[in-house]
Amino acid sequence: MKNTIVSIILFITVIGFVSFAHNELIELCDNINKESEEIEELINKDNWDKAYEKSVALLNKLKDESLVSSMYINHVELDQLVDNTVLVTVNVKCKTKNDALASLHVVKYNSNRIKEMQNPKLRNIL
Repeated sequence: MKNTIVSIILFITVIGFVSFAHNELIELCDNINKESEEIEELINKDNWDKAYEKSVALLNKLKDESLVSSMYINHVELDQLVDNTVLVTVNVKCKTKNDALASLHVVKYNSNRIKEMQNPKLRNIL
């Protein structure tokens, strides 16, 4: 009887962690997309200082809020997001519009791909 109770408690704990981590990851991806859109608008308006501040804030958010997500998904995907966000900040600092926008689109693509992979579909399972 004791083993059954422990197993049920562990199962409920795992289900709770998975649902919490899933929601945190989806929220992080949504925030990345929203902030990336804002940075893109600032770059298109040639407001480089504000775009740099926003890109650094996005980088800090990724570093601070990705602890739970890195336990839930493959850390390589989060590392790619961080690396591309660093590239965005460097390109914005150097005021290279084409490279900054290209890097920003890679960040948005990776974020959308991570979010899409969390939906249970046959291609995600196989």
